[in-house]
Amino acid sequence: MAGIFICSIFLLTQFNVSVLSPVIPAIGDSFSLSGKSARLILSYGFAGYMVGQLVWGPVSDRINRSKIIIVNLALYMVLALSAMVMSTEAALLGVYIAMGFFASTFTSVGNAILKDRYKGDDYVRIVANVGVVMAAGPAIGPGLAAIIVTYSKGGWQVAFLLLGLVSLISLLGFSVFCRYPSSKGPIATRPDHSNNLFRNGRFFAALFSFSLPFGIVISYLAVGPYFFQQYYGLPTHMVHIGFGVTTFFYLLGAFFFRARSALITPIAALSLGTVIALVGAAALLLFATIWPHDAWLGVLALCLLLGGAGIIVPAGKAATMGQVDSAFGSAASTMKFVQSACALMVSACAAVLFSAQNILPLLLLYLAVTLLACLGAALLRRSSLAD
Repeated sequence: MAGIFICSIFLLTQFNVSVLSPVIPAIGDSFSLSGKSARLILSYGFAGYMVGQLVWGPVSDRINRSKIIIVNLALYMVLALSAMVMSTEAALLGVYIAMGFFASTFTSVGNAILKDRYKGDDYVRIVANVGVVMAAGPAIGPGLAAIIVTYSKGGWQVAFLLLGLVSLISLLGFSVFCRYPSSKGPIATRPDHSNNLFRNGRFFAALFSFSLPFGIVISYLAVGPYFFQQYYGLPTHMVHIGFGVTTFFYLLGAFFFRARSALITPIAALSLGTVIALVGAAALLLFATIWPHDAWLGVLALCLLLGGAGIIVPAGKAATMGQVDSAFGSAASTMKFVQSACALMVSACAAVLFSAQNILPLLLLYLAVTLLACLGAALLRRSSLAD
């Protein structure tokens, strides 16, 4: 039960983004936002998420990790429910930024808890399991929100109600089953950790190799509905099908890493995922150039891109945290800060670059990001083989 509710807080961080994906157009209509402004909503949430990484990991190295998560789950729930009654764009964005700030606790401190409790191959396996759970967020979150909104005949507020209910369940379960002291040692025994961490080239090579493709996933949650509706011209029900199929391949990628984690190293899996994602990004650009507006070729390329990202993200996390062995809160916080900064950068650029009349700038961004990730993974693999 403890494992279930530890996983639930990781799932909540993904729901914080993915559940809003299908209601972004409705939020834009409700507050008379332009398409670009509406697509930037998720970027605002990631801005709060990024800042929170600087706070909660280091704090958790000094005080009990479980208590931080319990308090912040309660605050997150209150914010999610209060978002339902916000009447202005500024108020809603302010609440959503604060939700991102508190949601950052669940990954930075959650990763520190995992590193506290598991070692060696056990750590790789638990990260693979958590990777599947987190991939389930983008895979099922949009569809779940769309179904609930449709059948309840409600508006965008229902998505925030869903976030409030999920956080309540996580709060109750975590409070009962996950209250234990951290196994971390005193800070005084690790005086040089920060300096050592920032001199750790392998840590940052692995970190950027998965953080950049993660930005593609987050940006796709914002632009995906517009992509299918405006660029491919699909009807609403086909938009949901196309979007659901592509995000499901992100989950399949995470399942692949989970299944193969005992047979290949995280660094090898990271290299494989970046190659698959690179092929998908290149195919997406090629299809848009030669056969523009062909939806099913685009879906095929997107499945490769997101499936590769599904392998990259959990494998990259395991490879990144495998390069450190102390002060896990600080290392996890640094990892999540860089990851969220990359997600914010890529998603904001994607929101600005998307245009149904000229999709190529967005696709060039995706190709450049996957090329950089592939390069970082290759350098990391070469360094590990040299040892």
